[in-house]
Amino acid sequence: MPPDGLFPNWLRTKPLARTTDPATSKAAARGVRKKLPNLVAWAAGCVARHPGMTSLEITKLEGEADPRKLNRRLGEAERAGLVCRGPVRKCGVSGKRAETWFPKG
Repeated sequence: MPPDGLFPNWLRTKPLARTTDPATSKAAARGVRKKLPNLVAWAAGCVARHPGMTSLEITKLEGEADPRKLNRRLGEAERAGLVCRGPVRKCGVSGKRAETWFPKG
């Protein structure tokens, strides 16, 4: 698990489900809460291993089946100062224009 000082408090307290979400979504959000620092650190590590790639390219290179696992954490990793957005270019996976990602620092 990442050291406590690595992640700001907002990351530990950010709402992960809307008040209007069903009970099952709220339960899932509670389950993710404990894993959130590790997931954000994992996303930052993926970017560090594949700098300059799009999120779909990183997902494919990491062997992940669901791109949402990475996509949902990149914004949080950016806000925590761990990664930054790079130039937009054509994604090698989707063929669409997409942002690239780089490690920060």
